[in-house]
Amino acid sequence: MSVMEALLVRHPGEPTVGIWFIKRMTGHARKGDASLVRYVEGLIAKHGFPPPLPLFRNGGTIQTDISADSRWLRAAVMEWLEGFLPPSTTAALSQDQQQDAAEALDAAAARLVPRVAPVANAREAA
Repeated sequence: MSVMEALLVRHPGEPTVGIWFIKRMTGHARKGDASLVRYVEGLIAKHGFPPPLPLFRNGGTIQTDISADSRWLRAAVMEWLEGFLPPSTTAALSQDQQQDAAEALDAAAARLVPRVAPVANAREAA
């Protein structure tokens, strides 16, 4: 499974979201497209928010500037938003992920090592 497939499984729904989804998820309260565009531009410039996907415009141009029509990968937006969870929630998720990773590593290691009957200790055999 590719990274993108894993992210889409983790964040079901439409694969892309618009600027109004970002407004709802971030709680941005000011009205108007211009205010929202400036807000998202600030998130990208100063807080590591993911950039929008390039947008095909009439006339055959590709736009990378943010507008009310911009689209983002849902998984990227959700991953960024998860970075703002309260520390206790982040810690709980982190522990669950660590446990899942440890179990996956144990299972993988068990598949690598062939099952061999235990060898008796020379002293115990005597």
